[in-house]
Amino acid sequence: MSQIKFKNNAGFTLAEIITVIIIVGIIASLALPRFTGTFERMRAAEGVQILTALLGAQKTFKFESPTGAYATNPNQLDVTIDRSSNFLLPPTVANPANPVNNPIASIRRSGTGGYWLQINENGTITCANAGGNPSCAQAGY
Repeated sequence: MSQIKFKNNAGFTLAEIITVIIIVGIIASLALPRFTGTFERMRAAEGVQILTALLGAQKTFKFESPTGAYATNPNQLDVTIDRSSNFLLPPTVANPANPVNNPIASIRRSGTGGYWLQINENGTITCANAGGNPSCAQAGY
């Protein structure tokens, strides 16, 4: 009797490779929004730090002001804000014509998908979307 020998082909078929690529693509598409949200929360933390400094300066200004009002120009405040790569400077301070959330300071996120972070006199920070993009949700607000 003769023996039949089969050739042992080591490797993957095209169908197996395509299946693996599809699975990796699905996993990446699920994980990517979580990473972008994490990065935006880190960037927003810089804005929160700036707003917190502005809140303290605004409270000091109001206490020392003869009218008892907040500053309407950032140059009136005794605070130094370092250059930011994530937010546009100078920030906007109290605007009597804009009573929404009664912000005493606002700062705008630079770049595409920009949004406004605002702080009121109680220290509550809110986010206002520019154009309805999801950046506020990614920033955690």
